[in-house]
Amino acid sequence: MADLSAVVEAGIVRRNVASDIAFAWGMTAHLAAVRGLAAAAVTVPAAARSLRAAADAGEAEAAVALAEILLWAEQHSPALAVLAEAREQEPKLVRAWLVAAEIERRLGRGGVAADLLRAGLGAESAARLFELVGLPDLAVPFYETVCRLAPDEAAAREDLRRTLWKSYRYQEAAHQARVGRALAAQDVGDASPEERARAAREAEAALGDAALARLGAGDLRGARLHLERARAAGASNAERIDELLALVREAEERAGG
Repeated sequence: MADLSAVVEAGIVRRNVASDIAFAWGMTAHLAAVRGLAAAAVTVPAAARSLRAAADAGEAEAAVALAEILLWAEQHSPALAVLAEAREQEPKLVRAWLVAAEIERRLGRGGVAADLLRAGLGAESAARLFELVGLPDLAVPFYETVCRLAPDEAAAREDLRRTLWKSYRYQEAAHQARVGRALAAQDVGDASPEERARAAREAEAALGDAALARLGAGDLRGARLHLERARAAGASNAERIDELLALVREAEERAGG
């Protein structure tokens, strides 16, 4: 009872909820504005004031909501500045990257928008997003990045081929299809000798790069498997690949012994 009396006499500890209140009021006014539930002349200034206060208190979500209101008012530069604050406060807040990318796109700065999406979502996710919304030509650079990061992955080549085809870049799409088949040790299909040779060279180079990456990571078995795939691709550097294979197999034997 004495402990309980002491707690009662001390009073209830009150938390500072000023930033929470500003955030709640700001988001409510923001919702009313974007849904057309109240007069914009009333809700927009109210939302902006409350969200600014919450953003200043460190609420990244409030900063994004404030940027959306600024975008609605066509104040692009202030919106981008607020979104930069939000990304600094909470780098994993995807909406801060997406809204900034949308503003840059509207301003005609497609390269900047792509960089924002790549940073916020990752290359593959950004590519799939562009493809999903019917913009395959914007997805192509992201799938090219995926292919550079995983040059030996036939599935990545198929993603690139598909978006090239959707972008009406048929010759490039056909080439990527041939490279994908060469990576899978399949016949490249109907192609001229020059097209076959080009696909084989690119597949061989991709597998060689992947093998070197495995060696750098100390993965001898992975390096050997990739070199064997490169040998099967049938390009022009078979002798050099055989030399590397012999060295890797020897290193594997020493490691196993």
